[in-house]
Amino acid sequence: MDEKKKQILFAAMKLFSTQGYQQTTMQEIANVCGVSKGSLYVSFKSKEELLLNILQYNTQLIDDERALIERETDLDAKEKFTQCLELSIRHDLEFYEFYKLEDMSDSGEGKIVDYLSERFLKNMEWMKGNLIRIYGPKLEPYTKDCFIILKGIGSEYMNLIIKKVINIDVKKLAYFLIKQIDHIVEGMLQGKYKPLVSNELSAYLDVRIERQHPLVIIKQMEDELEVLQLEKSIKEEVAQSINILANELRELEPRKAILNGMLRNLEEITALTHLRLRLLSVLHSEDSK
Repeated sequence: MDEKKKQILFAAMKLFSTQGYQQTTMQEIANVCGVSKGSLYVSFKSKEELLLNILQYNTQLIDDERALIERETDLDAKEKFTQCLELSIRHDLEFYEFYKLEDMSDSGEGKIVDYLSERFLKNMEWMKGNLIRIYGPKLEPYTKDCFIILKGIGSEYMNLIIKKVINIDVKKLAYFLIKQIDHIVEGMLQGKYKPLVSNELSAYLDVRIERQHPLVIIKQMEDELEVLQLEKSIKEEVAQSINILANELRELEPRKAILNGMLRNLEEITALTHLRLRLLSVLHSEDSK
């Protein structure tokens, strides 16, 4: 993205976060950027497209930095997860205007609502994959509860930091949050609690899942694999598994054994975990129809 577009994004971001999306006009954004309204529309065709680009830019920053952490070979699963959590908190504090734009479900724009729902699902699947790697498959029924608990506690601490009510080192906060999840997970795995939101949240997510065709997820896998730094032989094997998945999904009646086998081949590629889990969810959703 060129510097002119970045300038427009950051100007719009500040206006949206301070006076609201609906209340901000393209003319106001143009005035702040020192460009004509016509010039603004050359860069972004609508206010909706502008907001969507803001959210995508923010997501890309997080995803790129998260990918670097996940490629570290000398860190175990919990340390990678903790560092990614620290990264997210630090990013949201540094780019507070982005953080305030996270909940734009009242924007009235269909593409924005769909994008945020998809992002919510992606983050949940990413966290689910991490939690299962750290605590084991027995935690799977509780991963949605863990996601909500961790997100809720973290958001409250962040709000207090932003309002300057408290002053906490971000690294310490990330490790503190993981310790709390350790205690919560211990109780869950001992059978002290039953999952609270599993069914309700699954029903909500199923609506979003149905909107995405399996081959769209396959294409996303191919795109992510292209930039991953893997050994040549491993990358070729992963590419072959993804290609077999794509070919099988194009058949009138895809064979479950082939699909499951290829998905198992991808289990060790942590950077693709969120997409693998999403594809599994979509296929499960189609099987249950």
